[in-house]
Amino acid sequence: MDMTMMGHKSEATPMSAMTLHFGADETVLFDFWKFSSTGGLILSCLVLVVFSIVKEATRVFRAAYAKATENNRRSTKAHAIREIVARYQSSVTAISHCGCRLLDGILHAVILTLSYFLMVIFMNLNVWMCITIVVAEVRTIVNLVVIVIVSAFLSRLGLQITGEYR
Repeated sequence: MDMTMMGHKSEATPMSAMTLHFGADETVLFDFWKFSSTGGLILSCLVLVVFSIVKEATRVFRAAYAKATENNRRSTKAHAIREIVARYQSSVTAISHCGCRLLDGILHAVILTLSYFLMVIFMNLNVWMCITIVVAEVRTIVNLVVIVIVSAFLSRLGLQITGEYR
């Protein structure tokens, strides 16, 4: 059976070609995100870097928020036992716990959405975009790990990282 009889073209289209390519003419993720020049490619790569930074920063914030919430929940429970107002305290804890789960779910949805966007963009198989995604992910993770290590080291010394210079 001829493929043209079924309404399909017999020639390969850019979307059906599954090879790595060095192109500057792409449709990225959505129909409105198109470029056909080197400047458009560079701008798109910068957007991918921002996607990676936001995704990893959200992941770190989610982990830090979960740790802070867990510590707060433990101290709240100990406080409730000491004061024997468990009924009131448990209702307050349940309400705050619900809000924490909602925020955690929203943060998780943001992380998943950005991860899948980056995966689908990687599957365009444009070499420049693939390299940008890999380098941006690795660089962002390394930067965040360094920040966490330096912050932990400085906090042990009794110092804090602030944006103020005196």
